[in-house]
Amino acid sequence: MSSDVLRVYQAHVQAALPVIQEPLPPLQEQILSYMMGGVSLTAAIKATGSKEITEASLVEDPVFLKYIEYFARKQMENVNFTRDDAHIMLLEAHRKSLSTTEEVLAITKMIDLHGLAAPKQQVNINLNENRNIDASEMSKISDDELYRLAGEDVIDLEPELIQYED
Repeated sequence: MSSDVLRVYQAHVQAALPVIQEPLPPLQEQILSYMMGGVSLTAAIKATGSKEITEASLVEDPVFLKYIEYFARKQMENVNFTRDDAHIMLLEAHRKSLSTTEEVLAITKMIDLHGLAAPKQQVNINLNENRNIDASEMSKISDDELYRLAGEDVIDLEPELIQYED
């Protein structure tokens, strides 16, 4: 990481001081600046050349953690993912699709994203004035109960042997 970029990140760390109200030691400030540039904690410690600071000591340092949390929140505030972004990404996925299945999947996701799918219709069955059931409940009703609801005592579903005369 160039020294100019590192100075920019250090300026961001110093600008957070009025919000956090607890200064970081210069070495921790430098480590945090490296981390803001995308460097892991371990690599940031190595980059400073420090032998006295360990990952464990930083993870347990409440002031250092406040700065980490502050910058994590700031980064999340800057994330703005819109429906337009999702649409553009799905169009790109559709364009890059290698098979019809992938194309259909991208189109289906766009339909869902924009709410263009027809709503699923719910079928309600009126058994009497006091009871309505939907189609999924019908499959749970016993055959005897279905016969009773149909107004029949017993329904014989076995075909009869029909005799034809020649």
